[in-house]
Amino acid sequence: MKAVRVNESDSSGEEENEELLEGAIQAAELNLSKAKKHVVQYQIQREASNFFISVAKLDLTNRLPPSFQRKVLTIDMGQNLAVPNFAADQVGNVYYFSPLTVYFFGFVDNVAPKEEMKAYIWHEGEGNRDANNICSCLLKDFTARGYFPQKNYSSLTIIADNCGGQNKNKHVVCFLMWMVEMGYFAKITLFFLIKGHTKNARDRMFNILKLGYHRKDIFTVDQLCDVVNENKFIKVSCMQTQDFKDFLKRQDGFYRSPAAGSFNSTHVFEITSDRCTVLVKRDNMESESRLDSLLPTRRNRKAQLFASVCE
Repeated sequence: MKAVRVNESDSSGEEENEELLEGAIQAAELNLSKAKKHVVQYQIQREASNFFISVAKLDLTNRLPPSFQRKVLTIDMGQNLAVPNFAADQVGNVYYFSPLTVYFFGFVDNVAPKEEMKAYIWHEGEGNRDANNICSCLLKDFTARGYFPQKNYSSLTIIADNCGGQNKNKHVVCFLMWMVEMGYFAKITLFFLIKGHTKNARDRMFNILKLGYHRKDIFTVDQLCDVVNENKFIKVSCMQTQDFKDFLKRQDGFYRSPAAGSFNSTHVFEITSDRCTVLVKRDNMESESRLDSLLPTRRNRKAQLFASVCE
């Protein structure tokens, strides 16, 4: 009986294919595990955000005094608009011009009986879309809602998407911490939804806003405000140059930056009046909390001096 000679190259090729297949299976299992974890986190966040809204609506139903009612807002930066906007006609040679970019930041009160969005717009010549501009919009909107100088003995929950540099940055966190330290709220929770699952009331309002914008010729920012305000669900105000404050410069002497390394992965930030300079961080509402003190080792001035930025 003749011996069968095994081709060594064929054997090594089979082993290599087996290794590649095993690696592909492990990668697929890892991706599946991440997807399952992502879905679970999304479900936890949705349940938590719905809970915040439902208990706040109970305060309104039970007719608690306004200063004792819990408040829930959804905030976000909208898609950039532009003027002039030639949506009603063929633009011709104007198509090749560079339009003026208009920024749009919206607020939706999730507790109000009537769902509507209050928004603020400004063009690129008046400001950018960085932390200073976002904090300035928060200040103007909160002032219009009566949060300043009235004291609120309840909580404020802010729901936003997980966009770093705009909604999610240390300056927004420090601005909210200052609000608690000043006594404007007993507790503030900043709640960031995970990527891919941020569709909310604010997104619906932005879609409604675009209905008029995409059907009319608009030549100025004031005309843009008029067009958007034709919708009964949206109220737009133009930000002025004097509305923008330098929060980045003012905050440096009062709060230090949050600890690096876990800021981007954190989805829940809490500040309470009993420890108003301590930032409580969680990956989600059911995870363990981590404490991060933002009080500088040596603070030479009281937090009340920071109020000058709001004047």
